[in-house]
Amino acid sequence: NAAGLADFADFFSIGTNDLVQYTMAADRANDAVAGLYQPSNPAVLKLVGMTVEAARRRGIPVSVCGESAADPVLGALWAAMGADSLSMSAHYIPLVAGVLHRLGREDLREYAAVAAGMPPSATAEEVYSACRNWLSARLPDLGDVL
Repeated sequence: NAAGLADFADFFSIGTNDLVQYTMAADRANDAVAGLYQPSNPAVLKLVGMTVEAARRRGIPVSVCGESAADPVLGALWAAMGADSLSMSAHYIPLVAGVLHRLGREDLREYAAVAAGMPPSATAEEVYSACRNWLSARLPDLGDVL
């Protein structure tokens, strides 16, 4: 588990593409199960949260890489959950950085609480929608890119 690994690591890098694929048993390239590829699924969020928590206890940084970091809703969520850095294609950096630049520490705490406060039975779509709605309300001028 992450807590055990943190004793031996200098940093954590969470590859969301693989994490989602293995957690959800869904290859996004396989049309038969691609619909199950859900980065905002509560199980995935719990795993990311546990990893960040273990890293914090040991004082090591956490990076999130993968396509989900390029989505401003999810990239901001990973930062709100405690990721120290995000890795994404250069094309997406201005959008995600622009969103993060406009959110203060308290905003990020509130944003993380949106996802954390969802019931365990919530679907990935419900979690994503709640997060997108929170961001849209906080940053209404970005509504069309969220």
